[in-house]
Amino acid sequence: NAGIEACAQDDHDRFVFLDADDTVEPGYATELSRALDASDDHASHAYCQERIVVPDADDFIWRTPDWDPDLLLLTNLHPVTALVRRAAIERVGLFDASFREGYEDWELWVRLALAGYHGVRVEAPLFVWRRRGGAESLVESAVKRHDELFARIVDKHRAQYLERAEALLKCWNHITRASDTNWLDADHQPVSAAGVAKHISNLETWLRTAQDAYAAEQRAHAETHARSHARIAELEAELDRLRSVRGASRTLASRLRARLGWR
Repeated sequence: NAGIEACAQDDHDRFVFLDADDTVEPGYATELSRALDASDDHASHAYCQERIVVPDADDFIWRTPDWDPDLLLLTNLHPVTALVRRAAIERVGLFDASFREGYEDWELWVRLALAGYHGVRVEAPLFVWRRRGGAESLVESAVKRHDELFARIVDKHRAQYLERAEALLKCWNHITRASDTNWLDADHQPVSAAGVAKHISNLETWLRTAQDAYAAEQRAHAETHARSHARIAELEAELDRLRSVRGASRTLASRLRARLGWR
């Protein structure tokens, strides 16, 4: 909010939210500005796909969905890092500072959508979210309190949620069918997900067994190798001793022949 107010003091009509430990790719502002310019006056902001960087793991891309106001009321569509028109923020207001535990960006997008605005998606991973190993991020902390924070968003915009209840139910039904969560087990976990989890657990058990067997085989191989190496060393020593004995015998025989005058 302080950043938004600072921009309002100068002649800036657009701004970007960016956390200090994240980055944007070269061309981020240009590409998103171009998408915003190509849209209509009801476009409040432009957003893009997100590349997530995790320590000691491969990067992966959050392919953010296209703008859908009904889906937005059920789940956040994109990260807070977006190129936003100042005029849209001035109309709906700043971030709700009471959402200190998280989801303040989601609530802002909801307000914009309910005011008739829409976001514009750029299908390129131009935003880089860097997740730090061993430290829980604010996003992860908020996700743990999802039920509480989502309930607060609904309570704040209850009338609009009730007005769109039928559309939201249809949207949620589509999501459950697409994710195969029509049937739940006793723990409210999707049956298909439970099956996948069991399969993963079986694979992990098999992998551990295979790794243990391989390690045991390597140890046995190392022990066999050590025994073979020791035996070879013994044989080489015995061969050297016998060669030495043979050499000494030949020397002694030559001396005897010389003394006896044999040839």
